[in-house]
Amino acid sequence: MKKPIQINFDPEGRLWVAGSSLYPQIKPGEEANDQILIMEDTDRDGIADQTTVFAEGLLMPTGIEPGDGGAYVGQSTELLHLKDTDGDGRADEKRVVLSGFGTEDTHHILHTLRWGHDGQLYMNQSIYIHSHLETPNGLVRLNSGGLLHLRPSNLDLGVYLRGFCNPWGHQFDEYGQSFVTDGAGYQGITYGVPGAMYFTYAGGRRLLDSVSPGSYPKFCGLEIIQSEQWPQDWQGSAITCDFRAHRIVRFSISENEAGYAAQEVGDLVRSLDPTFRPIDVKVGPDGALYVADWSNPIIQHGEVDFRDSRRDKVTGRIWRISYKNHPLLPRAGLVGMSDGQLMGELKSPNAYNRKQARRILTERGDAIHGSLRDWTEQHDDEQDRLQALWMHQSLDQVNMPLLEELLQADDGRVRAAAVRVLRFWMKEDSNAEVWLAQLVRDKHPRVRLEALRALSHSKTGSAAALALSVLQHPMDRFLDYGLWLTINDLVDPWIQSIQNGNWDPAGKEAELEFGLSSIEPAKASKVLEPLIASRTGDELMEGPWTSLIAKAGTVSQLNRLIEIVQDDARDETAVLKCLSALNDASRLRRLKPTGQQARIARLFNHPNQEVQIAALDLVREWKFAGALNALMATAKNDGAQEQVRGRAVLALGAIGGDDAWNSLKLLITPDQPESIRRLATQSLAVTKPDAALPQVWETLNELQSEAELEALWTYLIQRRQVLSVMKSAIKNISLSRKAAQAGIRSVQKAGRNEPEFLLAIEKVGQLISDQNNVNPDSFLKMADLAESKGDPARGEAVYRRPELGCVACHAIGGVGGQVGPDLTSIGASAPTDYLVESLIAPNAKIKEGYHSVILETKDGEEYSGILQSENGDEYFLRNAVNQIVSVPKQDVSEKTMGASMMPAGLLEALSDQDKHDLLSFLSKLGESGPFDAARNNVARRWKLRAGRHTDEQFGIERIIVDTSGSAWNPADTLVDGRLLQPIMAQALRLRNINQVTSLIGLMATASFETTGERVTININANDDTRLWIDGREFEYKRELSTSLPAGKHTMVLQLNPGNLPSFLRSEIEGATFVANE
Repeated sequence: MKKPIQINFDPEGRLWVAGSSLYPQIKPGEEANDQILIMEDTDRDGIADQTTVFAEGLLMPTGIEPGDGGAYVGQSTELLHLKDTDGDGRADEKRVVLSGFGTEDTHHILHTLRWGHDGQLYMNQSIYIHSHLETPNGLVRLNSGGLLHLRPSNLDLGVYLRGFCNPWGHQFDEYGQSFVTDGAGYQGITYGVPGAMYFTYAGGRRLLDSVSPGSYPKFCGLEIIQSEQWPQDWQGSAITCDFRAHRIVRFSISENEAGYAAQEVGDLVRSLDPTFRPIDVKVGPDGALYVADWSNPIIQHGEVDFRDSRRDKVTGRIWRISYKNHPLLPRAGLVGMSDGQLMGELKSPNAYNRKQARRILTERGDAIHGSLRDWTEQHDDEQDRLQALWMHQSLDQVNMPLLEELLQADDGRVRAAAVRVLRFWMKEDSNAEVWLAQLVRDKHPRVRLEALRALSHSKTGSAAALALSVLQHPMDRFLDYGLWLTINDLVDPWIQSIQNGNWDPAGKEAELEFGLSSIEPAKASKVLEPLIASRTGDELMEGPWTSLIAKAGTVSQLNRLIEIVQDDARDETAVLKCLSALNDASRLRRLKPTGQQARIARLFNHPNQEVQIAALDLVREWKFAGALNALMATAKNDGAQEQVRGRAVLALGAIGGDDAWNSLKLLITPDQPESIRRLATQSLAVTKPDAALPQVWETLNELQSEAELEALWTYLIQRRQVLSVMKSAIKNISLSRKAAQAGIRSVQKAGRNEPEFLLAIEKVGQLISDQNNVNPDSFLKMADLAESKGDPARGEAVYRRPELGCVACHAIGGVGGQVGPDLTSIGASAPTDYLVESLIAPNAKIKEGYHSVILETKDGEEYSGILQSENGDEYFLRNAVNQIVSVPKQDVSEKTMGASMMPAGLLEALSDQDKHDLLSFLSKLGESGPFDAARNNVARRWKLRAGRHTDEQFGIERIIVDTSGSAWNPADTLVDGRLLQPIMAQALRLRNINQVTSLIGLMATASFETTGERVTININANDDTRLWIDGREFEYKRELSTSLPAGKHTMVLQLNPGNLPSFLRSEIEGATFVANE
């Protein structure tokens, strides 16, 4: 077959396949002739022996689900229903069910069609899609990734989940709970809470994290094993596809608080065939697992040329995987069954039988009502009666007595499922809020979560009050998020109930605090004034009040914060909270206190350094000239901490004027620390760009620290006026080679398109750039040389060189920077010549989601980086040094698309052998062997602490219970998980690891998360090692098995520096090591 995209079975046991040979883009003049196939194994030998072309002439069908006498097909802008009316096996009737789906990107369009237990058709779209769908009930919009649900009988359409990047996997468990995988994310398995927002959702002020600890490869497709063909310990396991690394992966899913926890168990299948690309998985009528294989050496979308001849347009495979020594299940013959027999199949342990029996019964419609009533009366088991309830929902037939019975079921999972049904039937039940008042107090946390999400549809002040009352019961992260989501859904009636006195906050401080902290500040401001006026200064320091004043308070309330700051009895924590709130109010809302700013200057001499810095930053934000003398004194004070002096210098530059200018000129002399010289130079430049230019060139030539050089260049090129005068004058000056190299790196990292400026820097710095290799033929040649002459082990050492910045920008196995794409499986997914091109010409093809954004502010500053998120007030960018920078939207005058954050010319400083080795390493990433980092059961990030003699006074106990301080230094392992001695020494800034002479020795720590299962930890260390987990000492063994509660745990090792292993390595089963902590 040609390129299968989605597969689904029908009640007859036939496999329907949507495929496309046109993907990723139809050629000009090419005929749209993609197909829907029906495949059948008539003799039950596991091989399809009959294939029918059900439909053709389609344009990239990306979803297929049989039903309603035909099949629903997702194609381009439309959801179609195709039907065979004359019985020849080919569709002859086409109906457009919905239109208006976005088509911005062909691998993001409508996909992953799935019938739900409730009779609704669920469907997905991805991040770049903007859909505007007209229905008889109104317009439904989804301007991002997400999931929708549709009742085809009345076209009742709703948004189910929002966010994700490319969610090509969705499946339900036996209680109707949703799980999602993402083909462009790194979250593993995600639990779907109705109405929740997930990563990438634009404008989402708070997002729900996945239930899989750690970082994962991209996963496509999802199935949950509910089949007697598989052993009992496989039941409920999630199966998904790591299509980049040619493998199919198994996760366990377990109950965890109101939600779930998912743990990667291992590979179900792994292939060495580079064309094996599993993208969809389904359990079939025989209980076996069927796999749609895209069968292509190239899987990149935008990164690889759409016309690349290596794209396989015709090959496709469907695999069947069954459990050895377990018989296949007999075909049930569902289509010919009576209503009663089909209802008996609703009790089947096999999900295929349940789903298809429900589908047949639903399509039989009103005729089954009597049979359904009789069957329900004959079955007392709660799960059987839940199936009956879902049948009523599938038929769109309300049965309140059955629902109310199951709302009181013994099994909390059944109660939770019943609450989900109540959410859809609330309009039919006048007692819905009465029930929800009881359910929001339920002993099972998932019932409380479902009750919260049902309350969000009530739109009354009483519903908001009930939602907040959940705080009177145990909370967890799922309930906390569910309440946050719900109170935002109910914000208007809740605020109104506060204003009219129907909701009295007296005695409900926790509920008031949660609610006001959760909603938009503009909404909170409507009730903030009287609530704050009645509180003392001490009370304002508790709870959310300072934060709310920052976000929504008035000038008089800011004045109160000034008064609190001046109270010498206040501890530094309270003072810092107030200073932070005052800064945010000015930064985000341009609101300042009146007439009291001068009081802040006295805090420049506060005994706490954090308070000093916060006060200096606040004066800088205000540009308060009244503090000029105090700032000049602080900036010139050689006895002050360098960081404090630097903040004073920045404040002087922000205020400007002749007095500030003269003070700053005194701070650029060679006797000053380089950081002060750099900050003074950039402050001079922003104050008077033309006049400061001689000092700028002088400082650039005299700074020795590469970090300070790059920091100065980065600051200068982000100021439009400064950059303009530099570009005009650069041809007439000279730069040191070091300064020029730093300038080129800074301009390129900023993602700026400044070719003439870069050429000028190269010329005045006497640098030579080799651009002769930027052509496709040379890319192929370099790829061949990497294959024949490269050494991947040496290449990993090249990759880790700090001057290249690879580790700072990219992650492997979840460890590393997040500026650029994760490289865990890049070698298994990208041709080597494309890796060459991405290194030499990074702007030629930029991976989706990694274009830089340039924000120009009204005062001429420019910020560049990868847009991580935004809300109503701020943009959040990840800059070239992996920092998150917030930029107030009210300051932004222009937002433009930049280039790649990856600098060009990275390979120019490398020898030919280094280039071959680096490319060889990258090309092996993701392949089975020492460069496979797909599983995160290996510790790849440690933190090290060299014992000090001062530690000996207090003993080791204090060290093992706190691994968060600055004395702990991060150290990343090789891809295979080995932490070599030289890596340890480098992390500790020691020439030789044996320089650790304290009796405390060398401490190493790594964190992991468990779902509550028994864990087995393997540690490669010597026998004199000591081991603690969560502060409790265990006898050190190379293999330790123990039971730990669900959650995060910290392992600490004490190593003898005089008897270190050649490498430290740890692997764990039943848990996941935490990366990038």
